Amino acid sequence: MIRTTFNPYRWDVSYQQIMSEILSLEFSDSKGTVLPVGGNNIDIDIKIPLNSEINSSKNYFFIRPLMMRYHTLELTDVSDSMILEVKPTNLSVTMVVYVKYGERPTVNSYSYTAIVPDYSSCNWVNESGRFAAKCSRNPFKIISTANFKQAGTYYVGVLYAESGDLNRTRVRRSCFGRRRKKRDCVEPKPPPLKGIEYNRTLTYNSSTDQNYSVSVRKYSCYYFSLTQDKWTKDGCKVGWKEYS
Repeated sequence: MIRTTFNPYRWDVSYQQIMSEILSLEFSDSKGTVLPVGGNNIDIDIKIPLNSEINSSKNYFFIRPLMMRYHTLELTDVSDSMILEVKPTNLSVTMVVYVKYGERPTVNSYSYTAIVPDYSSCNWVNESGRFAAKCSRNPFKIISTANFKQAGTYYVGVLYAESGDLNRTRVRRSCFGRRRKKRDCVEPKPPPLKGIEYNRTLTYNSSTDQNYSVSVRKYSCYYFSLTQDKWTKDGCKVGWKEYS
């Protein structure tokens, strides 16, 4: 394998899509003879370290208690990959994130949900007198490659509640069920009707509002096709496995 930061295949406009290092990979036997690789029924899994700073975007927002704030993600090609992370600025604060394909999620209707930070995969170790979390899974990650199964728009709803209110949001049927029950649960404001702007401009209130960031990393799989004489994604797909 040859690895270089310079892209030597620049004569087609498709090279502008390449923002990473270039790898040249050949398979050979013990004598150094190159082995031809091909065929419709052959899948090759290549593990390549990813630079988390490339193709990533991070934006900062603030949120009011019990008022869900919405964001959108656009996946244009199912061969690509996206990793979504939501991180409260104050790590003692807990937020619930809901994701749904095609429309805005609610606490009752969503495709994926996660609580951040999630330290369930972490061990706390003492480093120079300070405790640090060693985690097998990113405690701020919501969903990643395996969860994006179709191209289109994904809606993300972020909800912040105090710890006591957060527990009550988990018994949502007491609020949204048909049977009338004691109204002691939390009812975040529902999403607006189509065409109405909900994420309107708000004035930050330091006594109630909480800051958080939304980070999206996008990855694509390109290779230079000698037959097409350009960079292409045909037959190349970002894998769903994540390796540490």
